[in-house]
Amino acid sequence: KTHSLTASAPLPLTFTSPHTPITMASADLDAQFQAAADSVKSFEPKTPLTDAEKLDAYKYYKQATVGDVNTAKPGMLDWTGQAKWDAWNSVKGTSTEDAKKAYIEVVKKQQ
Repeated sequence: KTHSLTASAPLPLTFTSPHTPITMASADLDAQFQAAADSVKSFEPKTPLTDAEKLDAYKYYKQATVGDVNTAKPGMLDWTGQAKWDAWNSVKGTSTEDAKKAYIEVVKKQQ
C-alpha cells in the first residue's frame, strides 16, 4: 500500500544521524548555546572571573562542541594546558545536550 503526503501531513524531520532527529527543542537549545558562546566574547563580568570559573565554562564548551577529550594530556610544564585538559576530562561521558545546558547556565551565572 502506498501513502501520499497531503497538505495536512507533517514534513519529516531533518536528521543529523539516522537516530538523532533535530527537533524544535534541540534547535532552540543550539540557538541558546550559540548566543551564550557569542556573549562570552564581549561581556564584562561583574567581578573578575577566577580560573576555576573560566575552566567551568571551558569544559562544558569543549564537551558540547567536540565531545569527550580526544587529545593526549599536555606535558608536565604546560600547567594551563593540563588544567584545561583535566577540566574537560572531568565531564567525559556528558552528552552534548547536557553539556550545552550546563554551559548556558554557567555563562548566565558569570554575567
